[in-house]
Amino acid sequence: MLRFLHLALVPLFLSPPAAAAEEMPLEGEALLGAFVGDPDCAEGAKSDKCILSFRLRGKAAKLLFEGLRDEAQREECTGSLEKSGGNGLYCHAYEDGTHLCEFGYSFKEDAFTFSAEDC
Repeated sequence: MLRFLHLALVPLFLSPPAAAAEEMPLEGEALLGAFVGDPDCAEGAKSDKCILSFRLRGKAAKLLFEGLRDEAQREECTGSLEKSGGNGLYCHAYEDGTHLCEFGYSFKEDAFTFSAEDC
């Protein structure tokens, strides 16, 4: 009897989830350094100061911004609303409705970190 109960549960595991995750294309770029020509990365990724910077735009950035629990603060350099997610993640919402999230990866620290330049 127990064997048949297991068979009855199989369709539950094979059916699609009720609220499937939406797949979305990633918009943005990755850059070796905080900016093009960053002298911290002149020797490449093995440099102690070099980071790999990531910038996300579009739906993924909006989703991250809206999901961050940090309270949005007005960013003085850009005028955007900014939220921080810890470990170097910063997301911005601009007045024109666009969003940007940025973070970095430190090869030396083997960890995610802040990526943007200060203004």
